[in-house]
Amino acid sequence: MRHFFNLAAHYEEASVIASSSFSKNGGARTQNATSAISCAGSAPSGRFECRIRACFKQGCQAQDAQDDPVKDSQHIAYLRNVWYTNDRTKHFEFETLNGSEFEYQPGQFISMDVRIDGEVCARSYSVASSPHRDNRFDLCLNIVPHGLVSPWLFHLKPGDQIQFSGPFGLFTLRQPLDPVSAFIATGTGIAPIRAMLQYIYQEPNTAEVWLLFGVRKEADILYRSEFEKMARENPSFHFVPTLSRPEPGWTGHTGYVQKQVPKYLTGKLGLHAYVCGLKKMVNDVCQQLGAMGYDETALSFEKYD
Repeated sequence: MRHFFNLAAHYEEASVIASSSFSKNGGARTQNATSAISCAGSAPSGRFECRIRACFKQGCQAQDAQDDPVKDSQHIAYLRNVWYTNDRTKHFEFETLNGSEFEYQPGQFISMDVRIDGEVCARSYSVASSPHRDNRFDLCLNIVPHGLVSPWLFHLKPGDQIQFSGPFGLFTLRQPLDPVSAFIATGTGIAPIRAMLQYIYQEPNTAEVWLLFGVRKEADILYRSEFEKMARENPSFHFVPTLSRPEPGWTGHTGYVQKQVPKYLTGKLGLHAYVCGLKKMVNDVCQQLGAMGYDETALSFEKYD
């Protein structure tokens, strides 16, 4: 099973493959193994490995978009609304100009072209909303204080316009939905996950769904009220936020989100996990799922560092 990520911007193509022997066919590599998962360049020692196969570098957040191998249709959108979700993150709501049709799958991303000091800078961002709204889409972005594009984006006001291409990417929701779907994210890695969850719950759904969301502090739990509402309205949806740097008064889970994976996802028949966030977290979850007995069909992932 192959997973291609953010082909618009130095993005990694990542795969989860069954390991049986070494091979150089097409650059693919597998290795005999018996017990665990090996991820992102560590020595393979397991039943299957997470394999980074290409020179692309994915991101739920921005990356430079040079030598774009794929270009879809160009669009212009205007900003409908924007607000801070915490002290360094903003939520943006866009709509394509003049009803221009923009169709995408939950989990995909766009490549945005921004002209700064006479030069066009391209960045890729995962769409943070379900495609059920006509020609509207959301983004969830961190500001990089000394960055080039994010400060420009953070100064946008309602009515301002952006130019973008897309959609891109195959980190998308499997259809039909698996008996158990687990979504594991850190930080703004929640963006494509939010799009998938909104899509699932635009209609009543009784499939078992888990969201394990790791952040530093309570103020970083992006879209918290939305996910808590999902949990109240859908008994089969389970929202598990966890804080790595909890402040006094926090009574929920603590530590890294990886700590919650074996606690909540052991022995889930028909599980498929969607993982998006920092490389270490993704690699750790990959190894955990292998140790827990899940095979290569049980994982889709994106890394943004």
